Amino acid sequence: MRFGGVVLCAATVAAVGCQQPGSDLMDFDRTAVEAEVREAVNGYFAAQNSNDAEQVFETYLQSEEFAYLGVTGVIGGWEGFRATVANWFRNRPDIVFEHQTELVQVLGPAVAVATVRASSTQQEWLLFTQVYVRQDDGRWLVAHEHVSWPEAPAPTRHPGMDEMPEVPEGVEP
Repeated sequence: MRFGGVVLCAATVAAVGCQQPGSDLMDFDRTAVEAEVREAVNGYFAAQNSNDAEQVFETYLQSEEFAYLGVTGVIGGWEGFRATVANWFRNRPDIVFEHQTELVQVLGPAVAVATVRASSTQQEWLLFTQVYVRQDDGRWLVAHEHVSWPEAPAPTRHPGMDEMPEVPEGVEP
């Protein structure tokens, strides 16, 4: 009986230990993921250039897991970010961005980091680092964003904070 238990245990370990790793971690097309993320970056900047705040917001992960880090400090959560930057977008209808995706680092089939060099009609040199996450419907959304530029001041309030704050739907002023 003891020998039978050892054989059963060895067979189980061999069967489980020899299985291939899960496809989510190893078997995915990194080139395809990189291309999808580059397309998402292009969509993000097209939304920025549309001068439509709602179209821009559709490129972001709208959850409490969203995080923004810039010279304005850290903004955690979608609602705080939206309330802070909505008026910034609305008050700059003529801003235009140009961009070049420098690097896409694929971390998995549903997560990648994009490093983007950009400029705008208001800033000659910008650097975006964005973490993109794939949604169940296939869309890639920005879950974390860091924006900086040379000679940026020490962390301050976002320019949108000095403008009339927007009250998110369903929230009493």
